[in-house]
Amino acid sequence: MEEDLQTKQELEAELRLTWNPRAKQPAFRLPMALAIPGWLMAILIAIIAIVVGQVTPKLRERLVEFLLAFYQEAKASENRWDDYLALFLLIIFGVPIPETP
Repeated sequence: MEEDLQTKQELEAELRLTWNPRAKQPAFRLPMALAIPGWLMAILIAIIAIVVGQVTPKLRERLVEFLLAFYQEAKASENRWDDYLALFLLIIFGVPIPETP
């Protein structure tokens, strides 16, 4: 029982939110054991692309509109991670990346 408590405390310590004064925002650090290998990520992206390809055209059009609006809002924000997430979503869902002036 004591060993389980120690393991739980160690895991909580690894998953704890940490403060980065330079970033001025909380950062979440996952333990290496929870990281997704690249080959698995590639398979997941391929599966998502197949599923999205089977979606009703009307719903896909709404999804594309949302992703493009999200991308524009991300570009307008000062947080570069917004840009990364928006680009990642566009790539996963196979939406062409709009050209920026």
